[in-house]
Amino acid sequence: MTTNITVSIAGTSYPVKEGTWSLSDKIEERSKCSFTVQDNNDAYSFKKGQQVSITDTLQGLIFAGSVHTVKRSKKVTGLTTFVLHDIECDDRHAILDAASSNEQYTNQYAGAIAVKQIKDLTHQGIVASYALDQDTTQADFRAGTLSGTAATSNIG
Repeated sequence: MTTNITVSIAGTSYPVKEGTWSLSDKIEERSKCSFTVQDNNDAYSFKKGQQVSITDTLQGLIFAGSVHTVKRSKKVTGLTTFVLHDIECDDRHAILDAASSNEQYTNQYAGAIAVKQIKDLTHQGIVASYALDQDTTQADFRAGTLSGTAATSNIG
């Protein structure tokens, strides 16, 4: 079965020039991808931060992130003029890299702070709406629905 790659930028699918697609997916590093969109009518406009998703007909979603850089170049072949958009993208971790918080935390564990900050970013699609819960009192913990667990006043 033949595999086809579909690139969507800001919810619109675009044709990728054959042989230009690449994905750098390394452990402990941000995933990056690059590709070239051929624009025969000089009608496309891309900018940094636009959401990008790349799907494969066999593997499904293989990359999700945002546009990092765009380089436009006009090409002429015979009587035809077209524009090439060389696009480089970063994965969704780049959003977390740029995130900051002015919130003050007092007597909070680092894990609780991290969970709170991730909860604040779920609307940006970085993580799905998983069951992230921040319990600050024994009553909060007892109100949860974790089966097989019990609230305790001491840890260790």
